[in-house]
Amino acid sequence: MKTHRAILSNDDVLPETPLSELWLHDFWGTPLRHSGSHGSYRPLTTLSFKLNAVWAGGDLRAVSSSKGFHVVNVILHSATTAVFTWWIGLLPSSHARLTQWLSGLLFAVHPVHTEAVSGIVGRADVGAALFFLLALLAYKAHLHHRDKRSGFVQMMYLVLCLLSALCSMLTKEHGVTVLLVCVLYEMLFNTRHTPTEVLQHLLKRPCRCDQNDCQDSKKIQEWSSRCLIVSFCIFICARACLAGGHLPRFSTADNPASRSESFLTRTLTFLYLPVFNFLLLLCPTTLSFDWSMDAIPLITSIIDRRNLSILTFYCAFIVVIFRNIKCLNVNKPVIAFDTIVKRTTVDVNENNDYQVNSEWLKATNNLQDPSKLKDTQTYHSSTNQFHFKQYHRTCNLIKNNSTHLAHRRCNFNQCSCETTVQKLDTPIALKMSKKRNDSKVILMAIVLLVVPFLPATNLVAYVGFVVAERVLYISSMGHSLLVGHGLSRLIAWSVGRRIKWQQFLVMLFTAVLLVVFGSKTWIRNFDWYDEESLYRSGLDVNPPKAYGNLGNILSVQGRYTEAEMYYRGALTFRPNMADVHYNLGVLLQNQQRLQEAIYRYRVAIQCRPRLAVAHLNLGIVLSRVGRLKDSKVVLRACSMLDGTGLKDPRSHDTARVACLFHLGRLTMEEGRLREAVEIFLEAVGKMPHYYQPQSLFNMLGEACSRLGEDKEAENWFKASLATRPDHVPTHLTYGKLLARNITRVIEAENWYTKALSIAPQDVSVYRHYGQFLLDQSRYSEAASKFERAVSLSTPEYEDVVRAATSLRLAGNHREAERYYKMAVNIRPWESSGLSNLGALYHLMGRLPDAEDCYKRALKLSPADTVTRENLRRLKNIINLHEEQRRIVGS
Repeated sequence: MKTHRAILSNDDVLPETPLSELWLHDFWGTPLRHSGSHGSYRPLTTLSFKLNAVWAGGDLRAVSSSKGFHVVNVILHSATTAVFTWWIGLLPSSHARLTQWLSGLLFAVHPVHTEAVSGIVGRADVGAALFFLLALLAYKAHLHHRDKRSGFVQMMYLVLCLLSALCSMLTKEHGVTVLLVCVLYEMLFNTRHTPTEVLQHLLKRPCRCDQNDCQDSKKIQEWSSRCLIVSFCIFICARACLAGGHLPRFSTADNPASRSESFLTRTLTFLYLPVFNFLLLLCPTTLSFDWSMDAIPLITSIIDRRNLSILTFYCAFIVVIFRNIKCLNVNKPVIAFDTIVKRTTVDVNENNDYQVNSEWLKATNNLQDPSKLKDTQTYHSSTNQFHFKQYHRTCNLIKNNSTHLAHRRCNFNQCSCETTVQKLDTPIALKMSKKRNDSKVILMAIVLLVVPFLPATNLVAYVGFVVAERVLYISSMGHSLLVGHGLSRLIAWSVGRRIKWQQFLVMLFTAVLLVVFGSKTWIRNFDWYDEESLYRSGLDVNPPKAYGNLGNILSVQGRYTEAEMYYRGALTFRPNMADVHYNLGVLLQNQQRLQEAIYRYRVAIQCRPRLAVAHLNLGIVLSRVGRLKDSKVVLRACSMLDGTGLKDPRSHDTARVACLFHLGRLTMEEGRLREAVEIFLEAVGKMPHYYQPQSLFNMLGEACSRLGEDKEAENWFKASLATRPDHVPTHLTYGKLLARNITRVIEAENWYTKALSIAPQDVSVYRHYGQFLLDQSRYSEAASKFERAVSLSTPEYEDVVRAATSLRLAGNHREAERYYKMAVNIRPWESSGLSNLGALYHLMGRLPDAEDCYKRALKLSPADTVTRENLRRLKNIINLHEEQRRIVGS
């Protein structure tokens, strides 16, 4: 259903639609400012669909076209997996390479990705994830070059990050959260400060570091971070302005908790949904194409056992976060050093040139923070290795800078400094550095898991779904990183213990996890092979939605008995589903069970009073059962329905115009041609730009033609053909109009031949063309056209009679007899068939057969004066023949 709305019925995807249109419409082709807009603004995704459509030559329903869409999805998923694996390799994990490959493999085969990759509309999530990762990579490059003071290069990467974030948002809305992820990434990996110090700085509270650290803390809020936050706000505001500032509205079935009147129910249910989503990532045993309606029951009571899982999840979540933040605070690298003091002397001459001289003075033991050694340079000796940094090669005095590690003695021509250099106790430092890096990776995984998921939590605004597996695509990066990092640490621990059976178990567990996830993904892909298998897979999770959709598929396939069973099954679970009642009504209507169809349409209207297509079909069926007055009332009411706030305004507006079309047709059949023309003109005035008006223009032309307004009729026929040159009914009615003018008979026949070339298997073409030839007294040609019409489908009574009449006029009495008999068999209750057959026998001289046919016809229609007159003449001839035989015999 989503694929149909987003691609098949979305004009923005068609190659001939201007590119400017998709920037003004939502993902489903509805104007963003329309009250019924879904609010999903994803122009880059729609643009990719449009490119697929161009590649397929515009035929979106072809099998090759659908394969092209799926191929692009798989390519995007492969690219996203590769970039994600690359990005993990850049994180300072203690087991970086192992974490990189395990996380990448887990992300590649995760079963929850099946909907995003196998479902065509899931391209929005996959594409957004790719741009999301590109933004992270660009920002990391920006930080790297910012530290090197590379002005132009760092600016280029920052702009690239912002463009990637914008593209991610234009592919799917929650992609904009990458800007927040970038800010948090910098706080974790590109600052010497702990999270507590960062928080204190943000709150403008004095931190417990020394004065120089507090001065250096300004780097935490660099202009690049501020730029990201400002850009995030600008993107959000621009997105809100495009939508007209209103939030989309959803039905109760889409998100039941959002419509609950109980604050407790809403709170507990919304708290439980993140837990449910995390469990889907952790253990995706049960997956479904749809989790709306009652697939996840609301939590209405405090004693619901699911509240225990809520409490456990959030407590564990908070504990993990605080333990890792505490690890960053506790393990700030304050460790044992041997300290050496280095004296630097700077001699300044009269030309303001200076010379630097250095000497080592002493060695002591000290405890010091190496992060404070920003004013020293790396020194290597044969016996000791010193780890420290030097940014200023001259004395701190000359650079107008000082630290607590430098002691200055200066006069007018000379300045000397003593700089502390510290030798690192390597084993302790490496251990604490690994713990610190591991905590950073875990926190980064949590950031990736939580931040992109925030828009789906109903905290900012209510969303139109309960759970959507495709929405977890970006968040699953955090899950994959978290699990991959944990597995790598577990493997390293088992290898370090050197106990083979423990190593074997850990390796086996890792391999089994990947194999199980990969197997589940493989099996789940078979569920997405076609719509029928997809909906059957969801029967246990969301029965009403799955039963209803499965009924639609079976109905299209002509399996009406099964379709009806599934429709009724859906209604047993949820009796107020207007769409199911409507679809069941369509099924019953196609089976000519018109009274049952009327009941279903009425129930659908009761469940959803503004369901315009139900009003339309109800009016059509009422007219077919002879209730013309009721039909016209229903059709007129449908034409006045308000479409404000509807999710699918296109189908609503189209149905309203169609109601006027059928109302005008009924009025025209009653002979009230002028009123019919007014109704048709009203439909023309109300039709939206996407409505296909060729049939409406054709009916207007036919009504004007019957009014004798041939010039006006011809203009409407030309307008219809201009809208759609291959519209066969217009070819036929236009030809019929021209045939009335003896000077344009050849032109009329040209329109019939064009219609025949467009639709060589269309019965109506042969019927109208045959009638034209019959009117032109070209009986043999007419007979061939009527015979072709009869052979193309189930024989219609009128076609058979016309074929027989044409053959009779052409002198082919034998074939005419066969078709007249066929007509009698089709409608044995129709007296005209017997009368015509009797007339043929009369003409052929088979008088007894003719008399028998006339008598049978009169039994069916005693008031038929023509048949009675023919029978009287026939009896006169028979009496005359008998008199002649008697005279001859005597």
